[in-house]
Amino acid sequence: MEALGPQVVAGKLQGPGTSYGRGADVRGIVDSDPHPSRSFVESWLAEKARAAEALERARFRWVVWLAVAAAIFSAIAAWPILRSWLD
Repeated sequence: MEALGPQVVAGKLQGPGTSYGRGADVRGIVDSDPHPSRSFVESWLAEKARAAEALERARFRWVVWLAVAAAIFSAIAAWPILRSWLD
């Protein structure tokens, strides 16, 4: 499933010939028996979604911290000019 990726696996989960029971086999993901169950595939997809969400949150935090640092350094760099304007 790792080789296929979450989008392809989700598509195969919704594809034709897939039963809707939690224990139903999902065919087309692996070539031979045993085929993963629908509940296993859904759990795997949920885990991948949580990991992607955690990565996005971490990226957002880094961007916010870098923006704050840039604002502070910009204020420090601009302080001599602002002070001369205020005098």
